[in-house]
Amino acid sequence: MPPLKERLPASHLACPCGADWRLITICYSSSVSLVSFATFVLSDERNILDAKTAFVGLSLFNILRFPLSMLPMLISNMVQVSASFHNHTKF
Repeated sequence: MPPLKERLPASHLACPCGADWRLITICYSSSVSLVSFATFVLSDERNILDAKTAFVGLSLFNILRFPLSMLPMLISNMVQVSASFHNHTKF
């Protein structure tokens, strides 16, 4: 196992990556809604975005926001568990 001095710089990279993931999760919920509504309107000229369609779509996106926001955190935690398990078995 490498000494602590060699492993320490890698731990400092985790903080900016976590901040990037948080920014992405905040921004993608709005962008997914915007892109979905734009695709709906532009895909066919008979598709008209009225209040009923918009509120139903926003409600569904709101329901899916929490599970989708947990996905990046789940991936990050799985990578950390894998690395910890690998280090533990070597120790």
